Order: sequence, then structure tokens, then C-alpha cells
Amino acid sequence: FYNTSAKSTFDISAEGAYLIPGHSRAVGDEGTAYIDDFEGSQSTIDLRAINRWFLASTPRWQDTRFPEAR
Repeated sequence: FYNTSAKSTFDISAEGAYLIPGHSRAVGDEGTAYIDDFEGSQSTIDLRAINRWFLASTPRWQDTRFPEAR
């Protein structure tokens, strides 16, 4: 282990979802659900290549969260 007097931070994020059994009443009595696990999908964008990153525009109508959008 290392000893240091510098301040350390630890960030974590998570996502979650839940499934409600059944189907939407909007499709009547015989709802059909199509589920894709994206197992065969591929992304050609390598997020590890930091030199390929660039700044993007800030989200619209989010002035309180992104003051630079004003």
C-alpha cells in the first residue's frame, strides 16, 4: 500500500432497470415484444484513444446544469 497526504476521490455511477410483467394496454390483448440483447453489435469507436476526443455542444434548455450553454 501507498501512504499519501494528497486528497483522493472515488467516483462511481450505476444504471438500473426493472421489468413489469405483461404488455402495454395500448397494443390490445395480443401484445408482441421484441427483445434484443445487442450481443452481435460492434462499435468501431475506441474510447481509450483520448487524442480522438473532442468537445461537443452543451445540451439545450439545461442552463442550470450547464451554465456555459447560456
